[in-house]
Amino acid sequence: MYGAQREHPRASFRPISTPLSRLTRRKLENSLRIENQRIYRPKSALITTKDDVKELSKHEIVLPSLSSKFYVAPTSARSEGRRLDQRSHMLLKDMSFACFHGNEDETIRKSRLRLRSAPPILIREHESSHGPSTEEVLSRTKQTLHWFSKYWSEKERAIALTEIVQLLNSKQLYHLAGLLSLTQYRDFIALLPKPLSVDILTYLSPKDVVAVQKVCRKWHKIGSSDEIWQAKCLESIINLTKDANTSWKELFVRNVILQSNRKKGKYESSRLLGHTEGVLCCAVEGRRLATGGLDKRIMLWDTRTGVPVMALLGHLRGIWCLSFHDRTLLVSGSHDSTIKIWNIRTGLCERTLLAHDGPVWCLAIRSATLVTGSHDKTMRLWNLRNCQCTKTLSEHTAPIFCVAFNEDGSQMFSGSADKTIRVWNPKKGICLRVLKASSTHSVMAVSYCSGLLASCANNVISLWDASSGVRIQTLIEHKQRIESLSLRIEKGRAGLWEGIIVSGGKDNLIKYWDIKKGECIKTLTGHKDEVSSVHFNGSVIVSTSHDKTVRLWNFKETEVSFRKRSAQAK
Repeated sequence: MYGAQREHPRASFRPISTPLSRLTRRKLENSLRIENQRIYRPKSALITTKDDVKELSKHEIVLPSLSSKFYVAPTSARSEGRRLDQRSHMLLKDMSFACFHGNEDETIRKSRLRLRSAPPILIREHESSHGPSTEEVLSRTKQTLHWFSKYWSEKERAIALTEIVQLLNSKQLYHLAGLLSLTQYRDFIALLPKPLSVDILTYLSPKDVVAVQKVCRKWHKIGSSDEIWQAKCLESIINLTKDANTSWKELFVRNVILQSNRKKGKYESSRLLGHTEGVLCCAVEGRRLATGGLDKRIMLWDTRTGVPVMALLGHLRGIWCLSFHDRTLLVSGSHDSTIKIWNIRTGLCERTLLAHDGPVWCLAIRSATLVTGSHDKTMRLWNLRNCQCTKTLSEHTAPIFCVAFNEDGSQMFSGSADKTIRVWNPKKGICLRVLKASSTHSVMAVSYCSGLLASCANNVISLWDASSGVRIQTLIEHKQRIESLSLRIEKGRAGLWEGIIVSGGKDNLIKYWDIKKGECIKTLTGHKDEVSSVHFNGSVIVSTSHDKTVRLWNFKETEVSFRKRSAQAK
């Protein structure tokens, strides 16, 4: 105001005196005294109450060359000291009108508490008792913001903002805090080095990592890192194997879909036709499937296409058991009492092993050791390196229908028509334990995995602790005798595990069971005759039947549907 009076010495001007204005005048006098300048000091009035404001508003104020509606920044007020308090209070006054024009009395009451420390005030001419109109508020606010952004220094802005914040109520302060939190936001994930960002995201759950990827492109790229999803795969139970063309994220997603399909019983079924008589057995190695039947033929299939690749001929009677030794060799046992070793690349029989005096009902391979069980009540151990019989085990008193190894080959299990299961040390050729499986029925199948042994006698499935020989669980739901079963235990970190038993029997049904819950998850129907054998690798159930067919029950999502789902997600 003193600057305005100095610019317009002839104007009729009545400034308002406040403690801050008097302090500003003294500072200006001191600064001008050093510069040998003089300052005009008009008489002033002291305002303390609302009535003083109304009284002073009655006097006519004339400022030549100034707008009759708004205050204009002095063009020659270049001194820092002259600009500071004048412009700060103009912003305070005009912004106060913008924020509180609906409650003028409350505004004046709050402002009066700070008038002692406020800069001088210019009283507007012809001010309405009901406050300014909306158009005036918007225009005045726009002009003030223009001064704030174009002409004021940082110090002036800080003082003005401090005064404005002191006038705000709790709701307005909350709104202001929200705006400030947005302006101060920093994307720490994008700013940190990628290894550190990846390490942070590995602590999230898979569901949260997927949510993080939807934030922005940068987070999507970091969230798709193989390091994160490899850690999630290691923490989870993975039923699939990773190939070179599959990322860790794709592997995890496919596994989640697979587990969901298994729990809900969602699958795709396909039927393989090629045998002319009942199919008795099967063996799986990767994407290759071998089946043997009463038609004396061994069929090799590509499980992805369902197309037969090769037929192996040589047995004189039906083939009852099959097992892959490696990617090249396949071993078969037949009702003709022979065991044949096949080269599946050439389709030729490499060796024929003769030792049993009856049909060979079962066989199993671990490393270079082959064990076979026969109707002659004996088990024979073979060294596949030289195809020699190394031991003959004859403790069973009835035909032997099933054999199995543990993972490292240190133990062997056999089931017989004598209603017992025997646990063997194959290296020493001695029986370690005898388990009484049933009192009336033969043991038709055994399957070992991760310390647990599953067996079936008649329509009853028994689960055993292989180390102690204690029966843990009994599952009964089949209506007729169970011919085959497959046990699979899947483990993850921190003691996580899941157990599945797949069984097939003379009732033409295939059932798969949840070991933890002790209940049947799903019953698969499709075969028209008794199911002779089943195999389960975690994602696909292979079943053979006397109806001359082989069926694949695939719980995995097909490649086409997976790509379609991924494209929709993007």
